[in-house]
Amino acid sequence: MKYSKEFKEQAIKLSDEIGVKQACAQLGLVYSTLADWRKSYNWERILKEKPSENAPLTEREKKLMKENAGNSGRQTTSSGIFSSHAL
Repeated sequence: MKYSKEFKEQAIKLSDEIGVKQACAQLGLVYSTLADWRKSYNWERILKEKPSENAPLTEREKKLMKENAGNSGRQTTSSGIFSSHAL
């Protein structure tokens, strides 16, 4: 059976409020069906929120880039920690 996008959205909202099992029982759905809808909905939401490559940088990102630029000449590995003397 094919369900409308509106029905799926309402089912997801209901499951947020009362839980997936109860929403399935109330709507006559199989648990895995509603779980799949929720997973798809969450992925769509995540992808929409993902910033584009051309999006302006946040203040935190600017700060981190500045810190990384200042560290570019410094050694960041642990190879310089140990002495050249045999243990």
